[in-house]
Amino acid sequence: TLSSVAGCDSIITTNLTVASLPLTTEATLVSQTIELKKGYNIVSTYVIAANSTIDFVTKPLSDKGYLVKVQDENGNSFENWGNLGGWMNKVGSIEKTEGYKIQVTENCTLTITGRPVALPLDIPLNAGWNIISFPQTTMLDAMSIMQSLIDQNKLIKVQDEVGNSIEDWGVYGGWKNGIGNFQPGKAYKVKMSSDAVLTLKENYTKGVTIQPTTEKTSYFMSKVEGNGSDHMNINITGMSKSGISAGDELAAFDGEICVGTLKVTEDHIFNGIASLVASNSSDFKNQDGFKAGHEIKVYAWNHATGDESLVSVEAITGQLVYEKNASILIRTKAQTTSVNALTDLVKVDVFPNPSVGRITVRFAQLPDAGSRIDILDLSGRKVTSRIISETSEEINLAQQPSGIYLVKCVIGSQDIIQKLIINH
Repeated sequence: TLSSVAGCDSIITTNLTVASLPLTTEATLVSQTIELKKGYNIVSTYVIAANSTIDFVTKPLSDKGYLVKVQDENGNSFENWGNLGGWMNKVGSIEKTEGYKIQVTENCTLTITGRPVALPLDIPLNAGWNIISFPQTTMLDAMSIMQSLIDQNKLIKVQDEVGNSIEDWGVYGGWKNGIGNFQPGKAYKVKMSSDAVLTLKENYTKGVTIQPTTEKTSYFMSKVEGNGSDHMNINITGMSKSGISAGDELAAFDGEICVGTLKVTEDHIFNGIASLVASNSSDFKNQDGFKAGHEIKVYAWNHATGDESLVSVEAITGQLVYEKNASILIRTKAQTTSVNALTDLVKVDVFPNPSVGRITVRFAQLPDAGSRIDILDLSGRKVTSRIISETSEEINLAQQPSGIYLVKCVIGSQDIIQKLIINH
């Protein structure tokens, strides 16, 4: 059975249909329906079809002209060679332990009927990259499944079809689960340091993981279609000191091409870290993702001011170049236009914070003439503004409703933005 991993907003529906087999067998048949997104998907199945050859299983897709290619973890393919032989199956049959990449021309579904995969199931893993199946009928916490490989010190990285990862952030938080739950119908890319066996049990004590909601960006628009493929994880630290705030957007660019986006949340700011996923280009003629070896650039959009800026970053591990399926750990330093890093020359304090409405904005020295203080709500609406004339400015916001506001000090060419909580 093939299953598609759609993006963060994808929905995988699983329909179970039970039908009695002839009296010669005690088994029952089940059907699994998998949603596929236009472009690439990484899929697996929890049923074993009577005829499990890849050409038979995907025939409904090829008959409708939806199927482009199926690939296994070794790069073997099932695709149309045209005049050189038509559809050629180099994959063979679907294996219950394996996952497969499937590319389709339209959003569609694939239904496969067969016997349920028996659990527990041993999945052999080789050093390097593997694509494993997830033959479960319910979602499960991804870390509980992979923990045995972490304990053996053999796991390097796990990726889902949209590029979310499980990997070790080292001193910045250890192993982090960016995938959340493994989903029925999906398959997962697993990178190992050495050979091992992963045993999928029938039952797990841990339940599902509730992941923070991933919001779509509104300013930056990735050129990547669907799930993308061969993703790179740009793991970011120093979020809380970079001038980036909740509601802002980050984007990875390859030249002029936007190859990945992220809407910043309160969790990102609180934890100080975030993962920006970039997709490789799947089109040689019209670039729709990054090209390996090209320079990584990260841009930010400030939702309060509407400013776009290049984020200054430094690599902690890896190099600032794109690489398929790789990870890089970077530290944000400052944005070129809106900077929240306070310098010795222009130090700003806002107190009390939280406040019941009256605040003081204090400066280490009197700013340049024409500098001002803007108070904004989270929608970017200016609540009040005043020219700075003293090193200590008192502002009365008692008439404003309780909530989160932004104190923006415009000093010369520098914007210093701090969050203010009003709680009457």
